[in-house]
Amino acid sequence: MWRVVFSIWGLVHVLYSFFEMRFTSESISVLLASAVSANVIRPEEPATSTVPDYFQTSYGPYAGPTAAGELPFLAQTNPVLLGNPTYVPNTPVVTDVPVAGCRDGGEIFKHMGNLSPYMPNPVGFGVKEYPLPPGANITQMHMIHRHGSRYPTIGAGVADLPDRIAELLKNGTRFLGNISFLNSWEYQLGKEELTALGRQQLFNSGVLNYFNYGRLYDASKSLIARTTTQVRMLQSAENFLNGFFGPNWTKNVTLEVIIEHPGFNNSLSGDNLCTNSKNGKSSSGDEASTQWQQIYLKDATERFRRSMHGSPNWTVTDTYNAQTMCPYETIALGYSPFCSLFTWDEWLGFEYSIDLSYHGNNAFGSPTGRAVGLGYVEELIARLQQHFPQPDDASIAINETLDTSATTFPLDQNLYLDFSHDTDIMSILTALGLRQFNQSLPATGPPDDQQLIVSHIVPFAGRFNIEVIKAPRPVRVARSPNSSDSPYESAGSETVYVHMLMNQRTIPLGRSIPECGKRDDGWCELQTFIKAQQDNIAKANFHESCFGDYPAPAQIQEFKRKLDAYEELLQYLMPKVKRHDRELISNTLERYSAVRTNPPVDNVPSSSPELSSVGADYVEEDYNRTKRLQAFGFVGGHSELSWMKDLRRDIDKSTSRAQSESSESKAALEYKTSGLLTSVSYFLDDNELFLDEEVVLYHRPPRHVADKLVNLYFHTVHPSFPIIGKLPFMQQYVLYYSTPNLHPPDKWLAILNLVFALGAKYAKLTTEPWVDALNTPLEYFTRSHRFGFAHDGPFDHPSLQQVQVEGLATFFLMTIGHINRAWRTCGLAVRSALAMGINYRNESQNTPKSSKELRYRVWWAVYTVENTLSIMTGRPISATDRFCTTPLPIPYEEDQFQGTIPSHLLSSTSIRLNYMHDFLSRRSSASSSSSSSSSCSSTQTILPSDATPPLEFSILDAPPSNSLYFLFFVDITRAMRRATDTLYAPGFSRQPWFRINEVITDSVNETDAWLRCLPDVFQFKPMHDSQIFERQRWSLAFQFYSLKITVSRLSLCRSGRQRLGPPLRDFTIVTSQRNAAKICVNSACDILALLPDSPDMLWLTRVSPWWCVLHYIMQSVTVLLIELDFCVKFSTDEVGEITPPLEKGMEWILEMAAENAAAQRAWDVCNGLYCSISRSSAAAATPVAFHGLSDVLHGESPGSLAASEDMFAREEPYIPLPENMIEHPTLQTMYDQFTPCDFDFTTSEA
Repeated sequence: MWRVVFSIWGLVHVLYSFFEMRFTSESISVLLASAVSANVIRPEEPATSTVPDYFQTSYGPYAGPTAAGELPFLAQTNPVLLGNPTYVPNTPVVTDVPVAGCRDGGEIFKHMGNLSPYMPNPVGFGVKEYPLPPGANITQMHMIHRHGSRYPTIGAGVADLPDRIAELLKNGTRFLGNISFLNSWEYQLGKEELTALGRQQLFNSGVLNYFNYGRLYDASKSLIARTTTQVRMLQSAENFLNGFFGPNWTKNVTLEVIIEHPGFNNSLSGDNLCTNSKNGKSSSGDEASTQWQQIYLKDATERFRRSMHGSPNWTVTDTYNAQTMCPYETIALGYSPFCSLFTWDEWLGFEYSIDLSYHGNNAFGSPTGRAVGLGYVEELIARLQQHFPQPDDASIAINETLDTSATTFPLDQNLYLDFSHDTDIMSILTALGLRQFNQSLPATGPPDDQQLIVSHIVPFAGRFNIEVIKAPRPVRVARSPNSSDSPYESAGSETVYVHMLMNQRTIPLGRSIPECGKRDDGWCELQTFIKAQQDNIAKANFHESCFGDYPAPAQIQEFKRKLDAYEELLQYLMPKVKRHDRELISNTLERYSAVRTNPPVDNVPSSSPELSSVGADYVEEDYNRTKRLQAFGFVGGHSELSWMKDLRRDIDKSTSRAQSESSESKAALEYKTSGLLTSVSYFLDDNELFLDEEVVLYHRPPRHVADKLVNLYFHTVHPSFPIIGKLPFMQQYVLYYSTPNLHPPDKWLAILNLVFALGAKYAKLTTEPWVDALNTPLEYFTRSHRFGFAHDGPFDHPSLQQVQVEGLATFFLMTIGHINRAWRTCGLAVRSALAMGINYRNESQNTPKSSKELRYRVWWAVYTVENTLSIMTGRPISATDRFCTTPLPIPYEEDQFQGTIPSHLLSSTSIRLNYMHDFLSRRSSASSSSSSSSSCSSTQTILPSDATPPLEFSILDAPPSNSLYFLFFVDITRAMRRATDTLYAPGFSRQPWFRINEVITDSVNETDAWLRCLPDVFQFKPMHDSQIFERQRWSLAFQFYSLKITVSRLSLCRSGRQRLGPPLRDFTIVTSQRNAAKICVNSACDILALLPDSPDMLWLTRVSPWWCVLHYIMQSVTVLLIELDFCVKFSTDEVGEITPPLEKGMEWILEMAAENAAAQRAWDVCNGLYCSISRSSAAAATPVAFHGLSDVLHGESPGSLAASEDMFAREEPYIPLPENMIEHPTLQTMYDQFTPCDFDFTTSEA
């Protein structure tokens, strides 16, 4: 069985997974390697290797869009060129095709650019080539090899030709003369896989390299070779190794297959992590090639037209696709009739068209040419120096997970065999600074002494060999032509050189790297070469090249300008036309604008400066890398942690740029993205959760203590989280305490202890006078864990009580700040609920009506707590609303179920559905009306299908109760979920702004309508003084403003808001964006305005949703910090409006920090961000006047706030903005949104 290393992380659909690249003895086997005796490879004598065997026998999920073509049949289709119709030569591929005007016996297949079959460079690279001097030894060889001949790739124009010809034939066109074969021609090519010739090319290359470098193989350990997951890449590596080692190569080599897919770090496919290499900003080569095609194919296009009967619209593009068909058919089928349709000069023109494309797209003519190849250069230098790569801000192209492990990135090999693509190899040459190939290539024709000729560099199966040569003394710079003369200098010590060969011909390094000197042999001393490459890496601006917002090529810019103008006009007209036309315009804009503006979903790099993590479709951390990152886990775009991380990164980047020459800047550069999450998270999951195994399992607290704990639970938690039925639970609870010998089931005891734990947690927060008699909340939780999760644990079949246990455990973990643990436990609860079908309406005749309702409430309790955790973590929910038919909970308490209205609602599905439809329709009508009285006070007649007289009742008839509150709480939670599912879906933030604004506006309107329909007893604008349902009002208020903040967060883009543009844009886009940003900021201020000016934690605990109130306050403070940073830099007049509520929020967090470890961390994060922003203000030409809190922060007051800085010290120091300047970036910051800001304003930023 072939053994192929499959390096995959974080992908659940892959069969094998890694755990920090470590394996237990049960999960690995030992790879058998060959032994060598007298430098002879003997596969039959294996030696033990330490390389783990993590093999995948199939091609896996990243094999690429492959398809096999038709099989060749030369024995039957034998063209006349082969001579005797019964004879096919041993080299069946017909490349010796006679073409008009051929000169000097030329072969067109040597001039087909990247589509040329492999050949050594026929003319060399302009340097003399010498044999190895006596006594010198090749000690290392690094090879990067292109795959062999293949079928066309997806998107290649050649694949459009068959449809084009079929279209012409359908329209009556007939082909005549030498193109008459097109009347019956069939397309027979596959997609992207190797052809038979491609397999042969790699096998032959393996044999050749074996002869050249076989003795470098060290059989004491298995060799690690690398390729990618594309099928042709994997097949190329396998065929090469088969040629080098023979069919038992798996005994000699472990093949490491690295994921080749957009967004994954892979130095062998660097363009997948470089956004600008694929979004049109590196397409100047294609434009130049297209211009050249119009010149050199003009005559050929006319010949095609003259050979067609009818009125064909045959274009130059069609001609070019027909010309491209020649090499593809030949390498796949052995012969192509298209080859002889073009003249010799047209084939030379074809070659130059490819040279233009590669020069502008992938080499020195491309803004991303160097960046795409930079990762491999970093790896090469690491191998030459025998240490792992040291990634820094110059590049993120290397895979830190793989390249920092000796298992997957060994440093002690003599042979390094890598397999890559033509475009990547071209970029690697560029990243190496081989300026020999840096010359202007005009679109009007090839220059004299052209150096960059693609067919000489990356033909099919092209290979780039880098030899390390150790000589006993320095080799002469100028070699003597007399072989009897010594090639060495008369004096000197052992010297090591680098010798580069491209397709078996020497590349003169001195011609590109002056430090190497003008040597006859083209070599370069190793240390000189390394120093030059280190300088190249330092100079390379990887981030700007790959993610910078620089202009695309001129033609694309002009095309985009026109499309933008059309789109603006349609947006301007959309509100002025009838509804049908408005929907048509909206749908059209959404469909085509998304296609135009969205790069491929997986194409966004982990550090793109244009996209923050809001709505991101990638991750920028290796969450398996450290235990702390494992503890915190992934944080998505709608979490305030993500917003703080983006702000922290922007501040640190500004600091690094401004202080690039200072020692503090070096520290800033070491402050990696990988540390950002841990530096801003206030969750406590990295703390151990100590569960006392010695706890007395069946201990019961005294009855009077238990009664208080149960009452606290039902008073503070149950109204918002009715996961257990109060009446049945209390009956069981009374029986439990009145019958000492009673032994309830373990699941019920788990529920009871979780109720105790939550009651005890609240009692501790409110310092109840009897709290000293309590066990700690964690002791109760430990008992519940032993009862509810012991034995088979996750392997038990789910039950209703299991859902309740898991849901209550989730809630408790949330109260103690272990949010990642709560999220995982909530996942169990949701899965168990789904397995029980609680997410569906229950029509069972065997279930009592009241039990059905209680189960519905179980579902909505789990639903709401999952949503809260989803907002806190930024993660998607487990079960979508599309798969939920559970009716909304009725607004009546359990002890009211026997009443007239509740009994009708519980008894009749149709009555209940109509009742809830009436409830929801009131909000919908309120959304289109500003009058609350007209929108939400009317009574509708509901006609139940199973009642004779019609009943007249509605939500307005429900008396105030916890159940009525919970119905409205569920309703706004569902609105929150709908909004986040849309706005924060992967890639949605790159939608056109009008589409984003439409969703934001609809969500805000829906939220305002919900508020207008809220019963008076729960209204919080203004907040009631009554203590009845006080916590319920605060809970709804926090949820209301949190929803507004979350949905409008996408508008907090400072780049767009501070620009001015044409009137049409200013009114239709910028204004709407500013309005949305104002909603976000005002909502944050409104939350804090509800709080008293003087922090009072006892009051806050008694009136608020104490289990997540820190989250709500942190949301508001984070938004205000982002806005403050914007105001300090662009709108200082508004600083005075932002700082008072911000400082008020921070004072509340500081007060909470006295007793709350999570709040301590939260304060530390906010304090660091605030200090950095305020310092940037102090450094400005016109400093901003901050308020009292800033005085304390700057050390002007000895108050508790200043003292708290040491108490809550950051584990990783924040890096302040420079003291001597204020940053006015021209590019968007990491936390700015792409969509609202990617506008083509005509005026520059102020």
